[in-house]
Amino acid sequence: MADGHPVALSPIADVTSLFTLALTETPVLERIVLLSIRTSTLAIVSALFLLLLTMASGAAQGSSSGTSQVAITSDATTNYLAVQITTGDFVPLSYGFTDQLTTGNLTIAVTDTRGTAAGWGVNLSGSDFTGTAGSFAVTNLGLLPGTAAGVTGACSTITSAANQSKYALTAVSSTAARIWTANTSAGAGCFTLPVSAMLNVPGGTLVGTYASTITVSITAAP
Repeated sequence: MADGHPVALSPIADVTSLFTLALTETPVLERIVLLSIRTSTLAIVSALFLLLLTMASGAAQGSSSGTSQVAITSDATTNYLAVQITTGDFVPLSYGFTDQLTTGNLTIAVTDTRGTAAGWGVNLSGSDFTGTAGSFAVTNLGLLPGTAAGVTGACSTITSAANQSKYALTAVSSTAARIWTANTSAGAGCFTLPVSAMLNVPGGTLVGTYASTITVSITAAP
């Protein structure tokens, strides 16, 4: 109050204008901030893109690959599958009227240098015992395989003979029967199998010498 007269207040409209001015200036600041943020974001994205491009380029330039091969072939003269049998004579007997038992032995040998690890199987058969004074059936012959062993030296054993199977033949016949098997991956190399032979000679068999042909064959798989 001046000179006893009331002081006139500024119109409310002026205050409103001030606030209006302040409010109208805010979008300008926001645009500046947003522009700054957008500019910074673009710069970061550009930097990341350049970094990834550089890494990809470096990886492409720093790696290379190639393929090398080696062929292992089979030679029929040195890579093959074979079986062989070696027989021995039985202990001699004296003439008699009752059945008599005599013993002998034989050896079976297998060579497998095929390089296939396919395994194999040995079958055995025999003919009747025949002599100048007569004959008797080969079924009187029984075979009992022993322990197979690998042969070292020129034909080294690759696999263990312990993984092979042997079968006793209580009565050999003219029909081939399995006596020895090497399963897959158990027959590479050279092996021998000793076999004990028991022969029952019928009583009354006449004096003479009697012989049987023992045949072994081998299959290219168990």
